[in-house]
Amino acid sequence: MADSPDRAVFRDNLHRLASNWDLDFDKIAKLLKWKGSDRRWLKRIWDEGLDRPDKRSEDKLAILARWLGVIPQDFWVKDCVRRHHLMHSPYRHQYLAGNEVERTEWFQIMTKLAAILRWLPFLEVHHSEDMNEALSLHRYSHQDLLATWVLHYVGNITIDPCEKRLLEVIEVQQKHRMESLLDEIWRHPRWGKYDNGEVNQLLSLPLSLDEAHARLEKKFGEEDFGKIIDELKQHGHWDHHLKQLFDDDESKCVRTIWGQWYQARLRMDSAGFCEQYRIQILDNLDIERDLPEE
Repeated sequence: MADSPDRAVFRDNLHRLASNWDLDFDKIAKLLKWKGSDRRWLKRIWDEGLDRPDKRSEDKLAILARWLGVIPQDFWVKDCVRRHHLMHSPYRHQYLAGNEVERTEWFQIMTKLAAILRWLPFLEVHHSEDMNEALSLHRYSHQDLLATWVLHYVGNITIDPCEKRLLEVIEVQQKHRMESLLDEIWRHPRWGKYDNGEVNQLLSLPLSLDEAHARLEKKFGEEDFGKIIDELKQHGHWDHHLKQLFDDDESKCVRTIWGQWYQARLRMDSAGFCEQYRIQILDNLDIERDLPEE
């Protein structure tokens, strides 16, 4: 059969759109679960292209187009581009719509998206030429650009070289920021005593220094606070302090100390806090107030 211009345009667009998702004929048929006559129809248009929409197969053509991010008429437009607001791609379905993502990859997706959003203003200022080129590929829609970049990370779809350069910049900035944050964490008196590997894993891409402290606090904080209370109870004035300041209400005392420790924990370790509490509170009590009158 002669290869008409329309057939050639259709076939070239189909192959190129599929390759963006690292798909070929067999993968498309498997993902769409097309067998028998549906699979034979797909094989025919994959090999030969299509002259015009066919009423008998328009439903299949609409499904195929929607999965590849276009409308059926786009197949006959030379070098057509994806319409991201229509994308029901196999990777969008697999990674963003399925239940599996909630269990295994949702955190990865959100982490990548957070990194992109964090550094997007930086890219627009310091890498404006590549950013303008990347946006032009997505009809200047930041939403489409973000969707494609996240899908590139988790679905391994093909992106333009200018977009790859921008994502490499984000990776470098994230790595430098992580190294700076870990350096500050290790200088803090509270966290240097813990295993480096455990802390590094716990702080995988934290959002900020406060977030890093919060994660460490959740993991190790209760242990530190328990030691603080145990040590302060060893002071000879503990019972007097409990009576004078808290009317012998130990739970109220513990809540108050926890509030003070919560404020101090970012600048000192538990030993430093205990020393400060002893000097400022326990050592200054007027214990004669509790002595029985003669």
